[in-house]
Amino acid sequence: MEPFTVPDLNAQGYSFSQDWFTQHIPNWQAYVTPSLKDEPIACLEIGCFEGLSTVWQLQHLCTHAEARLHCVDPWPDPLVCKRFNQNILHSGFSKKVRRYRSTGLTRFCSPVAHATG
Repeated sequence: MEPFTVPDLNAQGYSFSQDWFTQHIPNWQAYVTPSLKDEPIACLEIGCFEGLSTVWQLQHLCTHAEARLHCVDPWPDPLVCKRFNQNILHSGFSKKVRRYRSTGLTRFCSPVAHATG
């Protein structure tokens, strides 16, 4: 498995300024990935920031062709939103991602919630 660190990813063309995720990868690998990898799952990520954990989930969890990842974040900073979009596009898995620009889960769960991309 390739190293998954912010410096390695930035060297590969991604753009991440913060890392709040990689310390949790061992837990994901131990408890989540083995049971769901290669399944046609639909995941929900609340709080995506620049997409670091999103990219990891796309590469290691949402590996089935039918898998989808629903991302909820307010993205109040246009630069952070732009980085998220660029990082997801760079991953090559952007068709698996649905973006929901929202500040709360209640709006996301409403019957009128709208996804983009």
